[in-house]
Amino acid sequence: MKDSLKMLEIDKDVSGALFLKIFDGMSGEFAYYELTVDKNGRPEDYRFLLFNTALEKQENGNVEAVFGKTIKEIFPNVEQSWIDKLGGAIQANEATRFTNFNTNTKSYYHVNSFSKGGNKFVMIIDDFKRERNSIEELLFQNEEKEKRAAELVIANKELAFQNDEKEKRADELAIANKELAFQNEEKDKRAHELDIANKELAFQIEEKDKRADELAIANKELAFQNEEKDKRADELALANKELAFQDEEKAKREAELAIANKELAFQNQEKIKRADELVLANKELAFQNELTKNRIETESI
Repeated sequence: MKDSLKMLEIDKDVSGALFLKIFDGMSGEFAYYELTVDKNGRPEDYRFLLFNTALEKQENGNVEAVFGKTIKEIFPNVEQSWIDKLGGAIQANEATRFTNFNTNTKSYYHVNSFSKGGNKFVMIIDDFKRERNSIEELLFQNEEKEKRAAELVIANKELAFQNDEKEKRADELAIANKELAFQNEEKDKRAHELDIANKELAFQIEEKDKRADELAIANKELAFQNEEKDKRADELALANKELAFQDEEKAKREAELAIANKELAFQNQEKIKRADELVLANKELAFQNELTKNRIETESI
């Protein structure tokens, strides 16, 4: 564009209508100016001669407010740096490019200007704010993308944590089931031992009855065998000792039966505890599964 513009012969004979027809479609603000100098030949202002639609829109379509006026008439407090940079390049018959801030519009502008000699020059202005807005929008989109990625990482960690907790609960449930199976096996063993103890006690009672019958026979025999009193007395003493031994054995069997009953009661209590623990573990597992389901539904939404 710069090289093409240099090829144009811009002078006073070029009509504003033809000039604007060529450059009216430009997105940047395009204008044809005349530099004014003070009595010492130093640049002091520049005047609007022609301009395109983009610059007209910048002035809200108020052509009369711009056409034929100088920049200081439009913006009395315009930065002198604008005039110095443009004026120096024009007087040196050089093209210039720079970026500068306009306090009146509160915007930065990219400026390209050049002259074909004399004090008249062309200037193309691009509002840096449009470019900056695009960059800010891109930065905002990248920031939002990073936020979503961070949220996804957190969600994945949460899901992994829930899966770990689910596996822990499953392991605990397996352990609880093994413990319950062990307790049931111990219960069966104690029941079997109790059955043996009961059979032993029944046998001891039967033996006691037999000994009682034998004692009765011995007593009868003692009465009948008065002459054999001493012998039978000895036999009776032996029988009494045997009976005492049997009573002692019976007491031992009864004590063992009491201990076995206590052990069976303890095993029943342990079984109830394990059953309660299993119920709690199942509830915990169901709760964790529900949390996982809710999390997955939330992520899918």
